[in-house]
Amino acid sequence: MDPRQTKEGSARERHFITRAFYQFIQCLHHLSNLEEPSTCFSKKEKELNRFIRPARSNETISEKIKDVNAAWANTMRHELCKHYEEEKYQILNTIFLNNKNLSYSEVMSAGEIAMSWAKRNYGKRLRQTVVDHFMNAELPEMTDQQFPEPAVSPPPPSLSTPGSPDRIDQPRLEPTPSPSPEPQRQLVQQSETEVSMRMDTAPPTTVHHSAPCL
Repeated sequence: MDPRQTKEGSARERHFITRAFYQFIQCLHHLSNLEEPSTCFSKKEKELNRFIRPARSNETISEKIKDVNAAWANTMRHELCKHYEEEKYQILNTIFLNNKNLSYSEVMSAGEIAMSWAKRNYGKRLRQTVVDHFMNAELPEMTDQQFPEPAVSPPPPSLSTPGSPDRIDQPRLEPTPSPSPEPQRQLVQQSETEVSMRMDTAPPTTVHHSAPCL
């Protein structure tokens, strides 16, 4: 592959990951606002209480209207928190699936650039707790998950023969060649000749017919 194409691909991937990190910080920012009493929701709730003015109003209906508006604000806050938590999960999956070639330092750099974008766009509205949480907890954790544990080196080749894993091959010993029968035959013939010569020269009384000497 052309090195220029590889470099361009890495640049696109780095920009994509940076944008994903920025979207993740956005979710953290909005969740932080929703977890604490929101001025925006409080104002809207009071506005609804003033806006709804039924005929023949009394204390009972006024309290019910306030309860309904408070329940609406709580339900809306809950649904928004759920939405941002789900978006965080989707963004994490996007980051993990698209980080193919970036190194550890490049991923960390993308997170730092994304945080600089958030600081520029949100200004003082971006709470320091969000900044610290992302830089000290979320980013290191996400970056570590980009790099799996080092691969374990394969085991050495097995000494077992195919089909019998518990059997270890032993050195094959060649059978010791048996001595040629020709020398033995010569020795036997020589012994027979010597015995025959001794029998011819010995006196007849020395020969035992019950146990011939061979």
